[in-house]
Amino acid sequence: MRKLLTTLALCAVASTGWAQAATELVGKWQLVGLKDPKGNTLNIEQALGTKQVFQVFSAPNGFEGVVGDQRARGTWMLSPDNKTLTVKVDGQTVKFRVESFTAQTRVISADELGTLSYEKR
Repeated sequence: MRKLLTTLALCAVASTGWAQAATELVGKWQLVGLKDPKGNTLNIEQALGTKQVFQVFSAPNGFEGVVGDQRARGTWMLSPDNKTLTVKVDGQTVKFRVESFTAQTRVISADELGTLSYEKR
């Protein structure tokens, strides 16, 4: 019985940690740093044509990518260990590694895209 209670308690703590991270992810995030796959720092405006680049996450799993006047909608999912952020837009799926994540800053990377740094707005 004690083993069962311990297991249930650990599951509750683990799911609370995921819920907290997922809750903190909800909101509007602005791209503030960009590096190509080789690690070279890029100028956001030169690379994307605007500094107005956002990822917008809504509960439970709505996603919108904004680059200037262009918008793409899809879904998102954060892995239970908070290490992988999966975004699906227009039939494409991108899995980002979560390099760091706080309530106000987030750094993610993907082999084909490089490293992206965001601040919550």
